[in-house]
Amino acid sequence: SFSSELKQSSGINAEYGGSLSCDLSGLGNTTINRFFWEREGEEISSNDTKYEMTENGNSKRLEILDINESDNGIYRCVAELQYYPIAVRFTVTVEPSTKDEDFEDWSEFSVCDTAGKKYRFRVCTSENCLERYGYVYEVDAEQC
Repeated sequence: SFSSELKQSSGINAEYGGSLSCDLSGLGNTTINRFFWEREGEEISSNDTKYEMTENGNSKRLEILDINESDNGIYRCVAELQYYPIAVRFTVTVEPSTKDEDFEDWSEFSVCDTAGKKYRFRVCTSENCLERYGYVYEVDAEQC
């Protein structure tokens, strides 16, 4: 039996969660008899609450919920065709978030708005904040 496998690596930052995507549009009109996700060679059940599986046409997505370093490993999306399976392999390495070390403590200064929300602020003091987080100031809200 023949099988084809493409390889990808994914470094996932635990701060942002993790998702893997398979685009099967390159298969054209080929009939896919079955599609599934695997972790470490074991099929992931659609009932597993650790994962959320979605699809949009030929695009399949696996969201790893509450991701942490124990989720490191080899993941594959597998499409079983008429004569052979085809798969994309992902090597997932979860990088722990350093956000609490990168940002100063929350400010003592806070502002309450007319809706009863209190806003507080903190600043990123690490290098590469803009590249890493997309911002250098963070705002948090809670009830006054």
